[in-house]
Amino acid sequence: MLESLLQLVFIAKYADPIFFISVVLLDIAFLPTLLGKHKPALHTSILFAIILTVLTVTVYSIGLQWSAIGQGVGALMWSITIFQKRLKI
Repeated sequence: MLESLLQLVFIAKYADPIFFISVVLLDIAFLPTLLGKHKPALHTSILFAIILTVLTVTVYSIGLQWSAIGQGVGALMWSITIFQKRLKI
């Protein structure tokens, strides 16, 4: 029982930095798509923007502020991709 409790404390303590680093790496990996000429399908961009926005609000509401920042940047990047696709940039 004590071991399970210690594992939960460890996970809770490091969840925000682990999620933040993961999301920032995903955001960096998305940069070539954002800056390049080839864009994902419009429906894909819309779906990702919506999902990341919902995740941003969710992780912020449970106190993971850094993760929310990373998710919010991702949502913004996908939203920019939507406008790029619509404007054929």
